[in-house]
Amino acid sequence: MTLPDNEKYAAMTAQQAARAFFEACAREDWIEVQKFWRMPVDDRFKQYLGGIETSEKKHGLGLKKDGKTGRWHIDGGI
Repeated sequence: MTLPDNEKYAAMTAQQAARAFFEACAREDWIEVQKFWRMPVDDRFKQYLGGIETSEKKHGLGLKKDGKTGRWHIDGGI
């Protein structure tokens, strides 16, 4: 799905997209999280990642760039 502000997300690097995703989880901003997550954000997901503390540690996160929208989305590896 193309977002009204899709250009902002399409211009992100994979690293920026991952950071934006985790920062949105930390804030419990589920509308923002949904822009990177293709599945429904359910209560189990919210309990698992809601309020997560972000850091500069490096972790593997599977991202894939959507060919239609140009946005990164989580493709596994959380």
